[in-house]
Amino acid sequence: FIDELAHAAGTDPLEFRRKMLKPKHLAVLNAAAERAGYGKAPAGTYHGLAQFMGYGSYVAACAEVSVSTEGRLKIHRIVAATNP
Repeated sequence: FIDELAHAAGTDPLEFRRKMLKPKHLAVLNAAAERAGYGKAPAGTYHGLAQFMGYGSYVAACAEVSVSTEGRLKIHRIVAATNP
C-alpha cells in the first residue's frame, strides 16, 4: 500500500517512507536498503521494501525480485536489518 501511495505522489518508495519514520524505524530501513543496494538493481530486477515493529524489535527488509516473461515471480534475495 505504501508503494502505491508513493507512486501516486510521484516519489520513490524509499524516500516516501523516510519522510514518515521515527529514528529507530529509519535506522533499520536505511541499513536494509543500503546493504541491498536499493536503487541499483540490475535491469529487469526490482526492489521491494517492508518494515515491522513488534516484540521490542524494529525490522526492515528489502527484497530483490524479477518477473519472467511467463509472469512468474522470482525472489533473488532478501536483505534484512534489525535493531534489538
